[in-house]
Amino acid sequence: MKKIITLFIALFCASSTYAQVVPSEDSTYSAIAYWSKADTMIYDVEFKKYKVDKGDTTVQFFTTYSIEISVLDSIEKSYMIRAKYVMDSVYAEQDLIANITKSMGNISVDILTSDVGSVESVKNWQEISKFQLGALDKLKKKYEEFKSENFDQFINNFTQLFSTQKSVENTAILDVQQMLYFQGLEYKLGQALDTEFERESAYSSNLIKIVGQVLFDTLYIEDGMVRLLMSEEADPIQLKKEVLSFLQKSANIDTKELDQHELSSITYNTTYIDIYSGWVINSFEDKLVKFGDVQNNQIRSIRLR
Repeated sequence: MKKIITLFIALFCASSTYAQVVPSEDSTYSAIAYWSKADTMIYDVEFKKYKVDKGDTTVQFFTTYSIEISVLDSIEKSYMIRAKYVMDSVYAEQDLIANITKSMGNISVDILTSDVGSVESVKNWQEISKFQLGALDKLKKKYEEFKSENFDQFINNFTQLFSTQKSVENTAILDVQQMLYFQGLEYKLGQALDTEFERESAYSSNLIKIVGQVLFDTLYIEDGMVRLLMSEEADPIQLKKEVLSFLQKSANIDTKELDQHELSSITYNTTYIDIYSGWVINSFEDKLVKFGDVQNNQIRSIRLR
């Protein structure tokens, strides 16, 4: 893991466009939000999925959208913020995926955070669930003539993503979770913090062990911001068990051959934060999932407008 994050740091240091200033060795940074009621920030987001198989790269999904984040209320121990999504463009290999994405755009999510800005819960999850499930129901009717057992299972899988508060929180605000990932901790320049916790699986309610590191990498004094890095890796044995079980149940796939391959999932996050306000300036996340010789990447880039 240390080799992974060292390489990641080297790559981003080499490509940085900001003038770096090396502060004293005892520099520390506390990731705390100093937001005020009525604060509003607009972010432009690009999200892409692509697959690399035997040297051939295929773009499977690409979308652009914006998020307007407003502080609705600021009280002693929490913030209430609203993330308003506006869809811009969508490309997908499958027409159905593109239509599902378009139908689920343009929503507002009310998010409760702690007093330091870390995400705690989605307050209007029932409203979001009703909206998204209604959109899926309309699509089911639109594609009525193409219905099959696999189609029904496909729709049911999407339905589960918005059926409970936990599933909505794990699905609807991945971009906000990415931006606010580092909130609430104190970091010392150049010293990596090891992390270990459990996260709910995307395929069931089971928990998967996650190990990783976070690092306060650089302080940009003149620009008034810091750069923070993260790497996370899911337990490969637990993850493969979840994936194979999901494929067996949802698509009735014989997984004996797949079970022979190794599965890994590693996520990297580089985020720049304004040290005076706590607002994110830029955030870049790359999730690499490798199953045998096939690698799938999910890249999300978020930039303050």
